[in-house]
Amino acid sequence: MGQSSEFKGWHDDFVLETREKIDSAEPLSGREVAKIIENLYGRLPPDIGCHLAESNVVLTLSGMKGMTQFYVEASAPSDAERIKSSISQLNDWLIQHQPELQFVPARSPRANVEGRQLLSVGVNNLRGYERASRLSKLPGVRPFDSQEGFTGLGQWMADCGEGLRKAQVSGALPKDYSIGDIEAGLYFGYPDQAILDRVDQVAKRGGGMEGLQDSVIPFTGVHRETDPNFEFYPEHAKAPEVKDYELKAGTVLRDFYFSPSYKKLSADSHFRELRAKEDYDKTRG
Repeated sequence: MGQSSEFKGWHDDFVLETREKIDSAEPLSGREVAKIIENLYGRLPPDIGCHLAESNVVLTLSGMKGMTQFYVEASAPSDAERIKSSISQLNDWLIQHQPELQFVPARSPRANVEGRQLLSVGVNNLRGYERASRLSKLPGVRPFDSQEGFTGLGQWMADCGEGLRKAQVSGALPKDYSIGDIEAGLYFGYPDQAILDRVDQVAKRGGGMEGLQDSVIPFTGVHRETDPNFEFYPEHAKAPEVKDYELKAGTVLRDFYFSPSYKKLSADSHFRELRAKEDYDKTRG
């Protein structure tokens, strides 16, 4: 499936317009993200590009999150290679124009519970990692500078893992807390309190939702997607960092879904057809 001709040739001036905010690691607005997605959609086959409008991806491209993922159907053996090739071409363009972004396809698709073959595609934003590192007060987490690039990101991740383990040895973190789960929460941009509540619940009760409450991020669920909400103990529902995240993320999503760029995207026949399939297919996920 080729690129949608309606979105080919979209000019790149917007990349320069947002460079100052990109360099500061502040989250972009929903309208700014919508323009980026309008551009990226024109560089991808529509069956991949339609996933860019999912709230988790929108929040990651804004810099609210360091990473997320979406899933593309790969029912035929050749589908996975086609998806990987398209992502590789996009990454080549991103290196030159928006080097803070990177898409990472999985090695091979996996079957869901209904047998549907889905290939996961990771989305990474250096600004999202920087924002998370600046806001976090978790022991052992040092600040990350997005200007260090993806090579620097790998070193920062390694340093965080080592720092968190040292904090555990020193008693700054409980010894039964999962370092891997703390790292994941940090990469996903979750507030410290939510990260600590989740790992505490897993350590004490083995996981699930017992004793936890979901965040309420407005304007999620417009499309079927990986849920961007997170969990915490009910007594922390009004914690400033939790409420601040819900408000900022909801504002980004509201401005995205009401933007002229998203309205243009949602009018594209390929986008509408493919999103309808994704949003109403009961075997999805």
